[in-house]
Amino acid sequence: MSLLDFAIIGAQKSGTTALATFLGQHPGLLMSDPKEVHLFDAEQYLRGSPTAAIDEVYSRVFAEGEPGKLRGEATPIYLYWPDTAAELYRYNPDMKLIVLLRDPVKRAFSHYCMEVARHTEKKSFLSALALERRRIGEDDDYREESSAFRVRSYRSRGLYSRQLAAYYEHFPASQILVLNSEDLLRQHQLTLAKVLRFLGVDHTLNIPQQIIFSAQTDIRAAPVASFLLRISYLLEYWRLSRFVDFSILPWIRK
Repeated sequence: MSLLDFAIIGAQKSGTTALATFLGQHPGLLMSDPKEVHLFDAEQYLRGSPTAAIDEVYSRVFAEGEPGKLRGEATPIYLYWPDTAAELYRYNPDMKLIVLLRDPVKRAFSHYCMEVARHTEKKSFLSALALERRRIGEDDDYREESSAFRVRSYRSRGLYSRQLAAYYEHFPASQILVLNSEDLLRQHQLTLAKVLRFLGVDHTLNIPQQIIFSAQTDIRAAPVASFLLRISYLLEYWRLSRFVDFSILPWIRK
């Protein structure tokens, strides 16, 4: 039996930390510590690693819990990372996957601001977007911790449809739950109950809403870049609409 029962696989800057925190308060669930295990995207991870080796890593990040608890982790880069869908399925074909999606323009700017704060990004948002493809193309090894594929993939990570398509190629739709990240904020209890029902645990518990991160980024600070980025996603919005059951029109009209 695999040690991991479910995973929050993305997207980055879309509320995955908040959701993991809320799920960690449920008596039927056990979340990993740290929240982001980064097992399948680790520099040393080899495709096709034995299940026993994967479980050995997971055994170190879960505290002793009561028998019967479902174990989960939240590593948001898994949605974006190549081959992770295939590797997760190979590891545990019965695993349930939760995806939170955010307006990709806001997500990209939040990602950019994080890298600026970390002093890994010196360019303006517009310049960083213009340079993104070249930077990623110049990576010697995308698995390296400082690779542009990881750090400067502002627009690329918002191409959700191709990322979701990879997961639907391996997992049945019944094992994948895709949510609008704003619903976790605006319809907290309803959205959380939906997640708990999906996981098959008691969904009637009241897990209070709380602010996990108070830092806010305002996309209006980069009007030209955000406008051009939103235009560049128009075809992606159409592609994505086939994979989600919520309206993405608000993302288009902003």
